[in-house]
Amino acid sequence: MDYQKKRTDTMRYSIIDGSLYVVMSQAGVSFLTPFAIAINAPILIISALNAVPPFLDGIAQKIGAYFSDFGWKRKKILVWGGVIQSLMWLFLALLAYFTKPLGPELVNTGLVLITILIYFFGGIANPAWVALMGDVVPEKIRASWFGYRNSITQLVGLSVLLFAGFFLDSMKTDVFVGFAILFVIAFLSRLIGACFLELHWDPKPHARKELEVRKEAYKYSLILFLIFFVINISGAYLTVYLLDILKFDYISFSAALISFIILYVLAAPHWGRLIEKYGTKKVLISSITIISLPSFVFVFVYTPIQAILAWAFVGMIWAGVTISYFNYLYEITKPEERIKASGHAYLFLGAGTFFGTMVGGFLLSFLGAKSILSFHILFVIAGLLRIVVAFIVNANIREVKTPPRNKGTIELMANIITIYPFKGLMYDFRNLIKRTNGKK
Repeated sequence: MDYQKKRTDTMRYSIIDGSLYVVMSQAGVSFLTPFAIAINAPILIISALNAVPPFLDGIAQKIGAYFSDFGWKRKKILVWGGVIQSLMWLFLALLAYFTKPLGPELVNTGLVLITILIYFFGGIANPAWVALMGDVVPEKIRASWFGYRNSITQLVGLSVLLFAGFFLDSMKTDVFVGFAILFVIAFLSRLIGACFLELHWDPKPHARKELEVRKEAYKYSLILFLIFFVINISGAYLTVYLLDILKFDYISFSAALISFIILYVLAAPHWGRLIEKYGTKKVLISSITIISLPSFVFVFVYTPIQAILAWAFVGMIWAGVTISYFNYLYEITKPEERIKASGHAYLFLGAGTFFGTMVGGFLLSFLGAKSILSFHILFVIAGLLRIVVAFIVNANIREVKTPPRNKGTIELMANIITIYPFKGLMYDFRNLIKRTNGKK
């Protein structure tokens, strides 16, 4: 039996599935809040839309992590999770198409409930996917291969976002039909992706029983709760701010999201190199502190160009937050406990998202949800809380691996927002020249 061919084919199918998943995400998930705004949903409905589904996703991942104890076939979990999730998008497309006859109350309720199910069935399957791909992709090329896969899927995501923005803008006369078509695209892409999941080779069809999570991983889950709590107090309402308060069109909104993705992808490798040089803890603390700056910057955002620049800055720094907190979880866990530790971490991450979003929503309702001043106050409060959480995180985590270089956290932060972005771009430029010369 040619195991190498099965491994190679599965890795190729995974790139296709990942690209289709990103199509679902950018055509569907990215436009859930814009759809809620289009139907004039109250701010608390938008809060629930942004808060409850990620929380249920975290619970689903926690449940999915324990499927390993039952010996269920991992591929079956993946395929059926994908199929059921795709059907939820079809229901949402029908809801969008019949928005006018159904009425706002029924559509608001249906939107929240269906979105919860979309996240839930996606979350159930994720731990099985993590375990399967961990067994398929050889360890020595795992980081580089996932980086390659991520670059392809993000390129697909950029294309979809660009298309979706222009498409919705062209459907102004009947925007609900436009949303319905985008959700149908999300349905088809996820369903076809499930077909490619069926083609995957699973070297260990029955998920293995894992160790229970140790105390340090539980403590770190509380840290993730705090991080995502303060991020989502204002972060969950940036879409509302751009579309409902500043009245941006869908093209400008999509352009802002695209700038976020581009800078995220460009910055991610540089954050990885900083972690290797200075340690995960320092990079995590630095990025959490710096991510407070965009919250203050958005107070001064009024035009699409300003929004694009602000979102680009968020993307660059958010790459540091995500890479460092994921890397820290790998550092404090053993391979045999990682699935359950990941499920537990995502549960608290989802809980932080839920409570942060709801607190932001209640603050906006109290201050006046349609007032630009209310959003500015919310941004300032969120920025200050992010700084407080950076101090709390700094006091409660350790540097697991001794870094080769020593640099103070304040000095590192100063370099991150001044020198390092330019050094990173020059590094990529030099590598591009080397590769080009090498091909001649």
